[in-house]
Amino acid sequence: MRQDLAKVITTKWPTDLTSGFYRYQGGTEACISRAIAYAPYADLLWMETKKPLYAQAEQFSKAVKAVYPDQWLAYNLSPSFNWRAAGLTPKQERDYIWELGKLGFVWQFITLAGLHTTALAVDQFAKHYAVDGMQAYCEMVQEPEREAGVEVLTHQVQSRFRITLMIEMEWRTVHG
Repeated sequence: MRQDLAKVITTKWPTDLTSGFYRYQGGTEACISRAIAYAPYADLLWMETKKPLYAQAEQFSKAVKAVYPDQWLAYNLSPSFNWRAAGLTPKQERDYIWELGKLGFVWQFITLAGLHTTALAVDQFAKHYAVDGMQAYCEMVQEPEREAGVEVLTHQVQSRFRITLMIEMEWRTVHG
């Protein structure tokens, strides 16, 4: 099995190794070759890309699914992409995830989405708080949480639940 994977993965490498290093030409075709080689052993296959190019995702999906039609695919909706410079229309931006889903990309993720959204929210809040004090907190955090029904507004409930659960688990451990 290992030898088969090694053969598939290395078939595009040149045999001249005078430098002591392998020369590897990556790209979509190389990713497709690897994906097909690993598909029997993988739940999900993922190809990292430089830009959000639908045509590239489609090429990858069609090639893999031609061999493994039920294979699940993953796609990184990377915050490293300059989405607005990618040439997508507003409609294409809106529909991108749905179109990827049709190609079989069942797990789509945004790496560091929490970091970026938190950084933006904290930056905006800090600037307003510096001027408006607790009014900024009320207007930017508490009221919108209440209006949206965000459960963390009453965080004490979750805290008490977790503490109660931990005590109960400890009691069961000690007392069987």
